[in-house]
Amino acid sequence: MKIGFLVKTVNPKNGAGRYASDIIEVLRSRGHTVIVLKEEDDGYEGEVVLQRGIKIFTGIRSLATKLNGCDVIHAIDGYPYGIIGWLINRKLQKKLVISALGTYAVAPLYRWQTAFLLKQAYKKAHRVIAISNLTKNKILEKVQLDNIVVINPGIKIGEENLQKVESEEKFILGIGALKERKGYHVSLEAFVKISKEFPNLRYKIVADPDRAYKIILDKFIKDRGLSGRVDFLSFISEEKLVELYKTATMFVLTSINTGDHHFEGFGIVYLEAAKFGLPVIGTIGTGGEDAVNSGDNGILVHQNNVTETADAMRQILLDKELASRMSKEGIEWAKLNTVE
Repeated sequence: MKIGFLVKTVNPKNGAGRYASDIIEVLRSRGHTVIVLKEEDDGYEGEVVLQRGIKIFTGIRSLATKLNGCDVIHAIDGYPYGIIGWLINRKLQKKLVISALGTYAVAPLYRWQTAFLLKQAYKKAHRVIAISNLTKNKILEKVQLDNIVVINPGIKIGEENLQKVESEEKFILGIGALKERKGYHVSLEAFVKISKEFPNLRYKIVADPDRAYKIILDKFIKDRGLSGRVDFLSFISEEKLVELYKTATMFVLTSINTGDHHFEGFGIVYLEAAKFGLPVIGTIGTGGEDAVNSGDNGILVHQNNVTETADAMRQILLDKELASRMSKEGIEWAKLNTVE
């Protein structure tokens, strides 16, 4: 079978790119042929030919020619790729699959410029794959579908040593883009509440810089007296990332749903943290509910609730037996959620 992918990027360091590259790798391992049409020149495979906005309509004929030999067209996210896939498929009449990841599977349904087109794309798709129950439910609030299913993303567990490494440095680890919906302002406020109880505890955030939100966080850190205890790490190597996972004390990502329909679609980093035996803290009412086995490998707290978040941090830090159990349960949870 030949599958044509429509994606923003296949860079595995990007959430959507990681999702796409994992699927592509598995399909090829099973003997299928894959071609990739993408929007970003990310240095990885694929032809950079996709555009958004009004330019979506100008290249449809050319894109249809490129995908003519495909049996399936797989669009990674609703906007703009699901719309592009639907427009192409009006001519090709292949099987169209749309993976609905999160914000850009839902937010365009609330904009008059894109709502009609995206609804049509979802309705005409052979299958809409929502990566979490939250994403599915948010789509169904705006368009009724009988072709939508939930398939959670998975991770790869290779031959690498996943054994945690005891480190003298105790630190909370957070990984994810510097965006408001990642809720770093909430978890940092919670860190303030426990900082005096645990004076040697640090907080390390791995994220490519976003200037606007970073300025807000930097001011918060300075005003709350956390200077020197919070590290922002950008563009780090895979080896360094693995080292952080292995030596961290816990993983925290307190994502929130914002008023502009931006939200955490799933949170593959929760599974990555679990793979390395890290107790995790996530939030209720986000895609993280599908990624965290609450009560077993981690704790889910209410969004924007600083006190609950601080209490969860404190509980993991003080209860060594609980932390050990969550570590073991996390590894088993990760093994149940692989892409193989």
